[in-house]
Amino acid sequence: MIFISTGTTQNPFERMDNLVQRISKALPRTKIVYQSVTTKLTSTKNVTIHGQLPYPKIVFNIRNSSQVICHAGPATIFLSLVNNPKKPIVVPRVSRLGEHINDHQIHFAKYLEKNKLITLLPSENLEIYKIINSQSYHNYTSDSSHPKTLINNLKKYTKQLRSTQTKL
Repeated sequence: MIFISTGTTQNPFERMDNLVQRISKALPRTKIVYQSVTTKLTSTKNVTIHGQLPYPKIVFNIRNSSQVICHAGPATIFLSLVNNPKKPIVVPRVSRLGEHINDHQIHFAKYLEKNKLITLLPSENLEIYKIINSQSYHNYTSDSSHPKTLINNLKKYTKQLRSTQTKL
């Protein structure tokens, strides 16, 4: 099962809808659970669509998926890193496409990719199934210190962003 999430942002995310359709066609025997509050897609033979999902169901889907694909929302990525051994594949929302109010998701995703925590999906990549099939596992052990390390790294990154914005 592949779990795909766009979070709860109310802006349309048609690129993710298109990605769901491409994955569904490329992997017709793979079950896909798609959480999106704005999709116009309807459930199909191998795609189940949900609007809002309660937290326990999100965690359940992440833990039981062979792969997580998501927007670059910090909460979704953090849940994936803590609950699934594979790196999440991340598609950041882009403001010029009306997917979000600014490009913070792009900056956040690039930071996480640089630190080898995620796989950043280029929007033009049409062979997503190859990335899914070759996806690597986290380069950390699943001990209890990992979430603390991630949080500390995110705090450092946030400070860096604030100091950059102050200089502008």
